[in-house]
Amino acid sequence: MNNFKILLKNNFNILLASFKSKKLRKKTTITLSTIILIGLGIFALSFLQAYSLFVGLAGLGLSKIALFNGVLMSFVVVILISTTKVTASHTLNDSDLLLSLPIKKITIALSKTVSQYLFNFLFGFLLLFPYIVWYMVYEGFIFSFLLAGILAILLMPLLALALQYILNFIIIRLFNKTRHASLFKSFLTIVLFLGTMSLFAFTTPNYGALNPLELDAFINKFPPISWFMNFMLNTDLFALLMIAIITVIPFIFGLILYVKNFGKTFVGYTENNTPLIYKGHNNAFMSLLKKELKNYVLTPIYILNTIIGPVFIIILTTVVALEGYVALTDGLSESLQIQVTKDMLFAGLTIMFTSFTFLTMISCSTISLEGKNLWILKSTPVKEKHLFLAKAVPNLIIVVPFLIIGSLLLSSILHFTIIQTLLFVLIPLLASAIVAFGGLLINLFFPKLEWTDPVSVVKQGMSTIITMLMGFICLFIPIAIYLLFSQLSFINLAFLTAIIYLAIAGICIAVLFTRGKKMFRAL
Repeated sequence: MNNFKILLKNNFNILLASFKSKKLRKKTTITLSTIILIGLGIFALSFLQAYSLFVGLAGLGLSKIALFNGVLMSFVVVILISTTKVTASHTLNDSDLLLSLPIKKITIALSKTVSQYLFNFLFGFLLLFPYIVWYMVYEGFIFSFLLAGILAILLMPLLALALQYILNFIIIRLFNKTRHASLFKSFLTIVLFLGTMSLFAFTTPNYGALNPLELDAFINKFPPISWFMNFMLNTDLFALLMIAIITVIPFIFGLILYVKNFGKTFVGYTENNTPLIYKGHNNAFMSLLKKELKNYVLTPIYILNTIIGPVFIIILTTVVALEGYVALTDGLSESLQIQVTKDMLFAGLTIMFTSFTFLTMISCSTISLEGKNLWILKSTPVKEKHLFLAKAVPNLIIVVPFLIIGSLLLSSILHFTIIQTLLFVLIPLLASAIVAFGGLLINLFFPKLEWTDPVSVVKQGMSTIITMLMGFICLFIPIAIYLLFSQLSFINLAFLTAIIYLAIAGICIAVLFTRGKKMFRAL
């Protein structure tokens, strides 16, 4: 038991260290405070989202649907978290070191399992518990409902761990060291992500248009979400049995495979002859760009961290295109209990496209992902401006085509004016420039060159966290302007937002190509 406690403590310290940059290595208090603030921020956003849903739906007798949305969102997020950890649960150095100690293999595996479970549970709690609270606020306190809700939050992460362990075993045993193993890993990760997002997209129709008398029939169409709902609302023992079948049993099976597989990691096929070939500065840029794009395609966690924005853009564009202008405005007017106008649609869709853009973060990790091989780039006769462009442009390549096609298509369907269309395209494009060049600049300020797993860089690096916060702040700018100057029209608000975004993007680019060069040389 003492060994188990020591391993748990060690896992927690490793988690803290993964968030630190070299400059903040000794400042554990700052790192821990940052993590706590992020957790509180997630809880606050979930709390406000739950509140807004219950305010709009409870008055229509649809409190169950608001709770359904919370369960569905938590289920999706927990599954997505598991996909980011496929074939990345531990490293060769980590497993070799632990297995060399006089500690039972099962103890090591259980300590890592408990650590991962607590991490997944935390996300599930932050997302779902606010919905449980607001349901009791509107429908009255029910002790059995509260206990069932907490038990549901406890069981949900088990499915994520089961999926992670089973997929790890399959990939490592069947595809390790094959030539296209990395491509298969990336493909599998994308399929899991898209499948999970499709589950969320196709089970969230216009909630306000549902008939309160048909709620149970609607909810029962979507197992396993319906099992969680029936257990929480009705203490249904059959639903609890089905939840156990899809969580506890796969988890036990996955844990057995994890223990059996511990010490074996995904290596993949590596090719030694991959020189960086270029002639002249222009070809140097293209060679570097191809290198960055190849690295992107072969790094699943990289794809997951960037594909969210384009996927959301595609889903939103598809939904709005299928609804049409009349059906969309009528449905939103009924749900929000206000008359939705074309200007409101323009403002709302612009904010949503911009938020999706800020979710696409590639460049904020590119310097760190060079790791100990950074000296190779620094020793080549490549100008810093070409290197910076090669690392920032992929961020634009991934999201800009979807932005342009989606915004032009929706502008045509919703009959936006020329000015509205231009601003609808321009504002998200400026946001993509901010996150591309600003993220790269932030990575120069907070590089993380010592790592053994790209997950610790892409998902847990300080530059990623700060870039995400920068996106939240930029997204809040037009909202703050509207709250302070509510008399502004949406067009004038969009013009002002575009000017501010242009200034921020210009500052990021100017600093990157001046001070950023000196910072890169000093790494």
